[in-house]
Amino acid sequence: MTGKANLSRTALPSLENFAPLTEPEFHTVMVDKKRRGIRLERIFWETLTLMAGDHGLKRAELINKIILDNSGQPENLASLLRCYVAYVSESNRSTAVAQLQEAIRQFQQAPVASFSIDRHKKLQQVNQDFVRFLRVISGSMNRDISGDVVKLVLDTPLEQLFDRLLGTSDAVECGYSVQVDDRKRRGVSKVTVVSAMHEYALVGFIQN
Repeated sequence: MTGKANLSRTALPSLENFAPLTEPEFHTVMVDKKRRGIRLERIFWETLTLMAGDHGLKRAELINKIILDNSGQPENLASLLRCYVAYVSESNRSTAVAQLQEAIRQFQQAPVASFSIDRHKKLQQVNQDFVRFLRVISGSMNRDISGDVVKLVLDTPLEQLFDRLLGTSDAVECGYSVQVDDRKRRGVSKVTVVSAMHEYALVGFIQN
């Protein structure tokens, strides 16, 4: 389903303070009672510290566990730790996306036309009531409507809605327009934001 909501691309994060995180740092860790030296960029050391804290461990304890769980003492410890950080980060992201989709599905059980827009400004999910709503606009209740003929535009910029609603349980009214082919309808929706871990999406309910 296309439209103004999903034509915007999320800007890349600012790299203003990124350079210091790329500086290599050398630390020694005890692995199976042997001292090993590891050189990693600062961002990896900081991320490992955060990951360790999530499990109630010290960074050295987490590193020791990673190494011993992967064939004892592999030759390239720096590569192992970088891969671990990437693997866990992607696993956490996938889990968050799955949890967010389930949260959206639960929200959209309400018997009213509903849509969701993710943090990348793309239409993500719609419920069956929204599909019927589109068929009403198109003038054919039997039509199989494809995404490339639909445009959804909210009157309030998405960035403003996310900034206002993220981290709250509030909902606000927002005007919208939906166009199917050359048929258009305007009305009012109520929108809120649902989140799971660091993923979030805007969910809207058509009021009229």
